[in-house]
Amino acid sequence: MDFGAAIFFTDYSIGPAALGRALEERGFGSLWAPEHSHIPLSRSSPFPQGGELPKKYYDVMDPFVTLAAAAVATSRLRVATGICLVVQRDPIQTAKQVATLDQVSSGRFLLGIGAGWNAEEMADHGTDFKTRFTVMRERVEAMKAIWTKSKPEYNGKFVNFPPMMTWPKPVQKPHPPVIVGGAFPYGARRAIAYGDGWVPHARRPAYGDVLSMLPEFRKMAVEAGRDPATLPMVYAGLINAAISDIPDDMTICMHLCRGNFQSTFVASGGYEPVAEILFNEIKVHGYFMEYDTDRAGDFRPLRHVPKGKKVILGLVSTKTPTLEAKDALKRRIDEAARYLPGDHLCLSPQCGFASNFAGNPLSIEDERRKLALVVETAREVWG
Repeated sequence: MDFGAAIFFTDYSIGPAALGRALEERGFGSLWAPEHSHIPLSRSSPFPQGGELPKKYYDVMDPFVTLAAAAVATSRLRVATGICLVVQRDPIQTAKQVATLDQVSSGRFLLGIGAGWNAEEMADHGTDFKTRFTVMRERVEAMKAIWTKSKPEYNGKFVNFPPMMTWPKPVQKPHPPVIVGGAFPYGARRAIAYGDGWVPHARRPAYGDVLSMLPEFRKMAVEAGRDPATLPMVYAGLINAAISDIPDDMTICMHLCRGNFQSTFVASGGYEPVAEILFNEIKVHGYFMEYDTDRAGDFRPLRHVPKGKKVILGLVSTKTPTLEAKDALKRRIDEAARYLPGDHLCLSPQCGFASNFAGNPLSIEDERRKLALVVETAREVWG
């Protein structure tokens, strides 16, 4: 699991370069910036979260400029619009901005999009609130044509242009991921129809926590002829782009985390649905894999690990002070070795002992005992 940060950049906020560096140093995966071109004084559209519209909505900077500053100050952090109001933008110029930022960031850009809620704001850009979703779809389709064709053209109800030539093209192929924002079920349907991912509202009165809607979202994707398994390929491409220029003598591993905040978790399930892409498409040298509870599934996915890659088994929990039995750890290592040779396996704690200043409910002595157990077990297994 990757963690991202979102911020309204203003002339009184932290700067994008400084924040980008700070996030990358702390292991964050992405930085997201929203946009509003302006806020009309005659606005009657209610603020979706209720109450007065916060000052930052009036003051927010252009996301393509701020994200470019963050991109040149970092080397791995992905930069993303969260979200870009494409219904208020010229699609030809926006396509060039997207491609340019993808070039500047060496393929680290994510295009988060949405139709917006401020009817008066989009009206000033010539977009009717009632037709905004059709406008958004056509502009995305038109931009995809620009990114992928040498002589693109588009003919729609709201977007029309004859054959043209325009460069640069994006680094990511066929184009940067288009992540569609919106609530369930309508936002999810739009994401399935023409997006590469979905940025849902975390909670809504109609459905509560959006995590409970994910099984239905996957069902909708399959019914629409979309394979939910294609999303991991998008993520694999982003990871590969982020590490494409590492030194030859650098070893890169990735950690597959299901959440560790104060000993809680946010996801469950085995690795099988993503195993082939995870092990064979992502160009890292090893994988720190959580295997401390049954939530992680069995070891069968390890059969997909190619020769030359390592798997570090996270068998020792960092969520509880209870010390695992050494013999039980050895039995689990033996079980994993049924699918991957033992010399390709290592042992580690399941995650870090703290994900924020509060940490997990373990004492320093508990942590020492856990680490000592890892070392002792590894020496007895591998020598």
